[in-house]
Amino acid sequence: MAIIATQKSTVTASVILAPIIAASLLLLPLYVGGLITHSGLSLQNALSVVSLEMWGMALSIMPALFLMKRFSWRKITFISLAIMIAAFAIPVIFNLSFEAIAGVRFAGGLGAGVAMAIIMATIGRAPIPDKAFSLWILSQVIFKVVGIFVVSRLLSKYGMNGFFGVLLILCVLAFPLANKLPDEVNEESSERSRFKWTITPILALLGVFIFYAGISAIWANFERIGHWSGFEALTIGNILSFTSLASLAGAMCATLFAGRLSRSILLLIGLVLISGATFCLGLFSSITVYSIIGLVFAFAWFLTVPFLISSVNSNDETGGLMIVTNSAIAIGLALGPAIAGVLIKGEDYNLLTLSGALGFMAVLAFLLPSNKKA
Repeated sequence: MAIIATQKSTVTASVILAPIIAASLLLLPLYVGGLITHSGLSLQNALSVVSLEMWGMALSIMPALFLMKRFSWRKITFISLAIMIAAFAIPVIFNLSFEAIAGVRFAGGLGAGVAMAIIMATIGRAPIPDKAFSLWILSQVIFKVVGIFVVSRLLSKYGMNGFFGVLLILCVLAFPLANKLPDEVNEESSERSRFKWTITPILALLGVFIFYAGISAIWANFERIGHWSGFEALTIGNILSFTSLASLAGAMCATLFAGRLSRSILLLIGLVLISGATFCLGLFSSITVYSIIGLVFAFAWFLTVPFLISSVNSNDETGGLMIVTNSAIAIGLALGPAIAGVLIKGEDYNLLTLSGALGFMAVLAFLLPSNKKA
């Protein structure tokens, strides 16, 4: 019973830590807008700062693989949080140039990437990973909904000092939660270098990359597609606000059905819905259909993610693949908008939406081998 209680407390702490570590990405619209409005950066420079932070998370795979095999996961998380605190504090204390902000936020991304790798590996070792990953994504959606409401007000009053300051405080408050993470170098994690890379985990990781590249490519252009169709900015903004509720509903359904329905069935439902919504995004003719597409897309997105991650995790009981998965997610998010730029022809988004729909269905095929035993 003591072991089970420890597992529950460890998983709970990891689930709560996850949105704190990913806070800047969960608040991405405020982050980019704040850099432009309050730090005086151009749109291109603001996006470059965010992109570099994502690349920092992606490149964290090497330090994460090295550190997690040799040192206490708890101590590594403490150090990662300290790096994140410094990366939030420096822009508050000093008036930095664009290059300096980009460098500091890249370092913050590295720290966040290492911490997230530990969190995902810890969750992957839970007794019921599907349920744990469902709670992981639910915590991030709740944080996003509440965070946008609160942080937007701090941003308008205090500028980027308010934005970076509140995330700094959250990282400080995260230390007691990090104290619940494993304090020893687990023997299983030390054997990760012996993990055999077969076609099944490689396909699963490719599926994760395609999914997140597709998500960032479509979602980054969702507003522009609405403008292309002649809808007013205020109307589109209202639709986007309702998609947050759809995201919450998707995450709650994932939590409710995890462990009760087959993972393959839940993946099929989620990926068919998101693929269909993406395809229809290039065909709709009314604001009502556009609204429904946005709601279905957001719902299916957060319904699918927990089972997507669990599928990769099923290939390695130690949770070691979660380190690589974290980087696959970050690389997909970073490259998605660039891929979209290649597929968009002038103001024609049809090739993007068709490619996105086919890509999401390909994800299902790539994950099937991982779920044969599920």
